[in-house]
Amino acid sequence: MSEQNRKDRVAHTPPPIIPALDFLAGPIPEPPQVVCGAIRAGQVNMLAASSKAGKSWALLSLAYAVANGAEWLDWQTTKGRVLYINAELQAYDLQRRLIVLTEATGRKPELIDLWHLRGQDRTIRALIPHVMAAQERNGCPYSLIIPDPLYCFGGGRDENDNSEQAKTMGELSEMAERTTAAVIAAHHFSKGNKSNVDHLDRASGAGM
Repeated sequence: MSEQNRKDRVAHTPPPIIPALDFLAGPIPEPPQVVCGAIRAGQVNMLAASSKAGKSWALLSLAYAVANGAEWLDWQTTKGRVLYINAELQAYDLQRRLIVLTEATGRKPELIDLWHLRGQDRTIRALIPHVMAAQERNGCPYSLIIPDPLYCFGGGRDENDNSEQAKTMGELSEMAERTTAAVIAAHHFSKGNKSNVDHLDRASGAGM
């Protein structure tokens, strides 16, 4: 068995069942705040908006903010390494956006890693071992991982099927848990006027 396979097997071994009194025996420290007051390490988050509303721009600007410990949408961030997983933009367009953000913010993307997966058909779970290996090479965990956009990592699952989407949501949680990073993905609204729809129900597909 390879070292990576051994680590993956250990990672999938469930933790033991413990008494609640043991769980309460000592304080559990709060996970680091990646976006202070909004996003902690190990949490899964979603940025949903209408098509062409600028979701990828917003997430790239978040990557720049975290990589530099700067503010994002009036929230202070904590400086850390970021992985942006691009599954939609052509390499040329992604590079142009990075140039624009570098010039506009005056900040360099020194702590941002890019993974260009446009045209690849991969689930979030399939990405996890590669992300873990990248963290080992870097010598530190990622603070923030951004798979963009979410629908590109469904592995052909039906967007309107709750049981299918539960798999993707579970994989995002697994990625956050195993990497200890905050994970935020972009998702699109369903078509039509959403002004009379609660914000929690505007995202396209199953309620999951």
